[in-house]
Amino acid sequence: MKSKAKEGNTKASSRYSKNIENLEAKNDDLRQRITDYKYNNSDWSSFKQKFNHDMYDLGKAFKGFTSQK
Repeated sequence: MKSKAKEGNTKASSRYSKNIENLEAKNDDLRQRITDYKYNNSDWSSFKQKFNHDMYDLGKAFKGFTSQK
């Protein structure tokens, strides 16, 4: 994906690169939340629900990103 950002005109390449950076930031945030999570039965379902929602949003953003031309 990053190599594709270098192709094309400068404006589109800049927008493409910014979208890649945003997706990477979201992914890094999710990874950090998993790493920082301290298991506790009482808030597991809440954590899981929020995490799954954010993963769904990331998946939608990724699909939207790859379908753009």
